[in-house]
Amino acid sequence: MSQLRVIELAEIMKVLPDAVPFHPEKEGPPAVDEVFICALGFEERCLTIPSQLSEVGYHASRAVYIEYATNRDDNAVNRPALEEYLGRIASSIQVIQIESLEAPAQVRSLLNSGLDSEAPRRVTFDVSVASNRSVFRILSALLSTGCNLRLLYSEASVYHPTKEEYAADPGRWSRDEGFGIEHGVSEVAAGHEYPGRHLDPLPNSIIVFPSFKPDRARAAINLVDPALLTRPRQAVKWLLGVPHLPEDSWRLEAMRAINEVGPDAPQFEVSTFDYKESLATLEQAYLSSQDSNNVSLAPFGSKMQALAGCIFCHLHPDVRVIFASPKSYDASLYSKGVKAAWEIDFGPISTMIGHLQRVGQIVIED
Repeated sequence: MSQLRVIELAEIMKVLPDAVPFHPEKEGPPAVDEVFICALGFEERCLTIPSQLSEVGYHASRAVYIEYATNRDDNAVNRPALEEYLGRIASSIQVIQIESLEAPAQVRSLLNSGLDSEAPRRVTFDVSVASNRSVFRILSALLSTGCNLRLLYSEASVYHPTKEEYAADPGRWSRDEGFGIEHGVSEVAAGHEYPGRHLDPLPNSIIVFPSFKPDRARAAINLVDPALLTRPRQAVKWLLGVPHLPEDSWRLEAMRAINEVGPDAPQFEVSTFDYKESLATLEQAYLSSQDSNNVSLAPFGSKMQALAGCIFCHLHPDVRVIFASPKSYDASLYSKGVKAAWEIDFGPISTMIGHLQRVGQIVIED
């Protein structure tokens, strides 16, 4: 007897790729990418993957790096080396000012150019020092093209605050705006890439990936509905990061304390590294609110959580993304060194999008 079945996201995620160790020595010729994208930042790992690729014969038709409006002097220290490595990789180097009003159009123009052939060309995006806003901005454009997409990511050896730094004065991380790895909030706004489709009569809710400072999360919640800061009820859902490395496990409870997430608040513990786990948790949080609330997302967590958030918003265009930019970062208190490097090869984007679009479809099974 035939039965009806609804295709759920958990079924589709089985065909999505996992993160696997990146082996640059396998990148030699004749493999050629259409575009290699990375970011200029002050962290050491800004240079790790471009350096490795430049040494093994990897080539791209064009290389692009993202430039930020914040910490320009700190970031500029790595510019000569980055441009040297990119010059070995590609004959053409372009710069995108990711926060400018023209950036979305630049990204679309760059990524759509040369990607319309019947044989999809590969794009490699090194997200190691890409901000979450730039991850959303670049990936939203990539997900609309017919490219083959590969993400590369290098982990830092040390993430600040260390356990000792936090333990020295835990309360200061939540109460002192000018202290810590990020300082203050300069701009709070809905992202152009995922503005959402909200209905005025419905109440608002927000899903938050918090960071190690509470200011941006509070600013995003305030933008959605100021009343949620004092009376969040069930409308603010927290996705708290479980660190990838066991020695960093203490950070979960520190994150909860810094953001003052009480025991009665809706909260989920989700991996900072496994993007598929984050995607599944986002879906769970969304399904509990989609019919009764306008849903927003504040993605201030890890790079892999930002990846999950972007795929999630592509799947649910009714969700609005809220960004809050720090006034500046403290380069001395950010990550140090480089540990493992990883790659996620999505292959043809059209195939992945096709799988995701099947979520919610009803199928007949014998």
